Amino acid sequence: MDTSSHITIRALLQAWQQEDMDLQGIAAVPKSMAQNYHSQGMDFHSGKVRDCFMDPHKTQIIIYHSDRLSAHDRHVGIVPYRGVMLAALTHYWLKKIAPIMPQYMTDYNGERIIFGHLGKPLAVEVIIRGYVAGSMWRDLQKGYFAPYLNATVTEEVLKKAKPYQKLPCPIVHLTTKSKDGDCVITSADAINEGRLSDQEWQHIQKDALQLYQLGMKEYQRHGWILADTKCEFARSSHHSTPLLIDEVLTPDASRLWSYTNTNTAHTAKPISWDKDIIREYLRKKSQHHHDNNSLPKQHIITLAQRYLDVCETLLAKPLYVKNPLYDANLNTT
Repeated sequence: MDTSSHITIRALLQAWQQEDMDLQGIAAVPKSMAQNYHSQGMDFHSGKVRDCFMDPHKTQIIIYHSDRLSAHDRHVGIVPYRGVMLAALTHYWLKKIAPIMPQYMTDYNGERIIFGHLGKPLAVEVIIRGYVAGSMWRDLQKGYFAPYLNATVTEEVLKKAKPYQKLPCPIVHLTTKSKDGDCVITSADAINEGRLSDQEWQHIQKDALQLYQLGMKEYQRHGWILADTKCEFARSSHHSTPLLIDEVLTPDASRLWSYTNTNTAHTAKPISWDKDIIREYLRKKSQHHHDNNSLPKQHIITLAQRYLDVCETLLAKPLYVKNPLYDANLNTT
């Protein structure tokens, strides 16, 4: 890429922090892009953090990664260049994954857009956990074990579990959406409700564990632990088995901890490189909906810097974007 007309995201974040400038970011897909795709007859869908266009033949999806941030299953603010970083990371991981399992990506524009095969998402999200943390720990405290059990991770094992402790082996479980956010569901209930078939569940478990092992190995090589991650699958005419979709192994969809202060048994909170800084802030405030101004600026910059550290470490190069005025002028629809 010719970087002569580009600037590094790190330089922008440093300028915002040192000069006390207002934070800028893209909250929605630019009007000009939306008009272009609409003129081609494409359908539009806006999610919590990504905007999607689908071609009229229902075969291709175009995903635009905005800077919107979600937590507790709600939009909570804007993190500058978050979309650029997560698109780059998703592209990085999907290229690595392509030889071992079906995935949706067909192209990447180098900044915010990923092109892919269109599929029908399964009505579940898939969580792979190697450590006890987050909602799993809260469920264990309530005596709710069923979704987290497998042949090795028994109820007796979970009764003795401590927060941030490594599990005997990774587990795969499912969640669904409800009006109150994500809801854990057993695989048996998901199958009985028609959310997926038993055969699809078998494929998903295998692919999810492969995905986690790949991510764990790569992150560990750089000094991080992939404590858990979530992913999604879709039915597609391009493959006979479920297709991996959405973002993959990013710090936005995972718990990522510093390896240096994490071991198999301790209960001290690890240093995180994910969005737990925002989750904890919101939890302490007992609020689940904020606009950008209600999140402390330092929290936003810290999160952006952590995401950037992960991104540039894995890519082994600085991450560039167009002139900052380009994005600053596109922060509204």
